[in-house]
Amino acid sequence: MNLILILESLRNAARSIDCLTASWCRMSGTLFLVGGHRLLESIGPDHTIAGFHISEWAAIVNAATVVILALVNICYLKIARDQTKAASIQARESQRQADVAMENLKLAKAQAAQQAAQELTTTIALLRGIILDVALWLPIVKEQGKTAPSTVRLVPDGWPLIMFHASRVSRELREKALAIHGMLANANYHITRFLASREPSLLEPAYTYLVNVETELNELIAELETFERRDQVSIRQES
Repeated sequence: MNLILILESLRNAARSIDCLTASWCRMSGTLFLVGGHRLLESIGPDHTIAGFHISEWAAIVNAATVVILALVNICYLKIARDQTKAASIQARESQRQADVAMENLKLAKAQAAQQAAQELTTTIALLRGIILDVALWLPIVKEQGKTAPSTVRLVPDGWPLIMFHASRVSRELREKALAIHGMLANANYHITRFLASREPSLLEPAYTYLVNVETELNELIAELETFERRDQVSIRQES
């Protein structure tokens, strides 16, 4: 960034020098010519210099005036042309950089959208896996845990991802996901205690939590799938 600022300062300084050079050329030429005319006017009409009459010197000065003004104008036009060319090159470069930045922004946005879509698919798959676990434990808990496995894990490690995508949909869906997490955690707690103690009374609250959470999980999946379809349509339209 500092290098860009330095180059920009040098470019602006070069333009200022060009403008000062052009102004100096025009001013110097004008002063020279005005001074020459005043010198000739101050000398008497019959005076001669280096064998030339004043009227002849006046003609020479006039001719020199035309030549010098022409040279000054040519110099000024060249400087102006160079400045215009430099400005045009800078404008094209600025536009090119802006186009590249915009293209990179579009690419980054598309990549972020694609990654979010993939994570949402993963989230729905996680929830479907939880429903399978709940469906597995419901009859076991109802039958007082006679065929229960040795361990239970109803809350997956990827739950923060579920919370993130529920938050993308709405605040209400985020609250639903929090409530589901609480029910799953409570069911998991009671079943874990039952597996350690084999106390049947511990399965009653676990069964209630599992029955309630199954409905909530299906509603959460349905809303996420609706959001996923809208998201996919939006991605296709932007691409």
